[in-house]
Amino acid sequence: MALQMSSRRHVGLLTHRWLDAYTRSRWQAGALFALCLAVLDRFFALPYPLLPLLALTAVYAALQPLFTALLERFDESDASMAGVELVVDSLLVAGVLYWTGGVESPFHWLWIVMVMLAALAGGRRASLLMAAWITGLDAIEMGFEYWGILPHHHVDIMPNHPLGQFLDPRAVAVNLAINGLFFLVAGYLSGILVETAQHQARRLGVVEQELRRQEETRKRLLRQVVTAQEEERKRVARELHDESSQMVTALLLNVKHVEQQIRAGGDISGPIRTVETLADRALSALGRVIWALRPQDLDELGLVAAVRHAAETVLGASAAVHFDARIDRELPDEVEITLYRVLQEAITNVARHAHARQVWIDLHEDETGVRLRVEDDGVGFRPDEVRREPEGGIGLSGMEERIRLFDGSFELDSAPGRGTRVTAWIPLESEEVQPDEARARADRR
Repeated sequence: MALQMSSRRHVGLLTHRWLDAYTRSRWQAGALFALCLAVLDRFFALPYPLLPLLALTAVYAALQPLFTALLERFDESDASMAGVELVVDSLLVAGVLYWTGGVESPFHWLWIVMVMLAALAGGRRASLLMAAWITGLDAIEMGFEYWGILPHHHVDIMPNHPLGQFLDPRAVAVNLAINGLFFLVAGYLSGILVETAQHQARRLGVVEQELRRQEETRKRLLRQVVTAQEEERKRVARELHDESSQMVTALLLNVKHVEQQIRAGGDISGPIRTVETLADRALSALGRVIWALRPQDLDELGLVAAVRHAAETVLGASAAVHFDARIDRELPDEVEITLYRVLQEAITNVARHAHARQVWIDLHEDETGVRLRVEDDGVGFRPDEVRREPEGGIGLSGMEERIRLFDGSFELDSAPGRGTRVTAWIPLESEEVQPDEARARADRR
């Protein structure tokens, strides 16, 4: 309602924007109404006095600075001042109707404007209250004219005579009842329309917030992807330097030693065994690096076999693995690698931190998607505390973000002394690959 909408802290979804425009346009509306009256009187000789109408119009326009000043002193979310403004304006409209023929006035459409403004101010309840208020004003004005308390301005009736001498009271009552019913229906419908618009605006506001949150999440994920790529490159370079490079260097030194022993005619069985051991360790280290970058088992054996092999390789004899899996369709490559990476992270955490004796791995597909569960009976932890650590929550966040990219769900349940359970679910399109076709492809592998 105030002139400066930007200063509002609690701007209504629809209410204050319309009422603010209404308050600011009082001068223009008043001037336009006065101009229309003057033109009509000039060319058509209006049958009612013009000066009282122009005076009421001037009062209507002159109230703009007062209402603006009052509204700015109240809380922006308080609609009571809007109600005061509308009540005052309804009294001015009652004056216009009185001077233009009362019940026969051609300006009854102004009441509809008041009802709609009340709906914008407070919804259905406010519009119904305004309709009842208007009906009451109409009845009071008609009663005063009917009993001669106020002089009437009806064209076909002699002035200074009560209307009761000329009009049938039942006709007057029926007229007032019809007008009241019309205003109440108009108020009810206006309130419904405004509340519906406000509800839709609130929904759009929620959608807008969600879109903004998703955009922020996308940017954060993009930054994390770039960071993860750099971290992965550093890790690979460190592993190649710390393990493989040193082993290859030692291997070369031992090969030179074997060469010297051969020239000297000495025993080379010991150096040869050392060369074999170093070569085997170097191949194992390179295999671990390759497995971390892209597991060959996933391409050669499929998801189920690759998951089983990864669990047996990482956990080894440190824990008993209970594996249960059934996949009846060929999954998209991106889904397979995502599930594999989630499992890889989960079992790596088990091997490093859980001190578990039993590990359960379930991988199953149903009509809606594929579900992976990794559970252990280890020491457990508090997920919230781990996530707050600068480096502790990267793996957990990485697993969750991988699943969220497919509109899936990720659950982590853990507590000290209760072990840990990781559950991931990814939705699938039912028409991708039929089960029989998937089994045939699996057999060909």
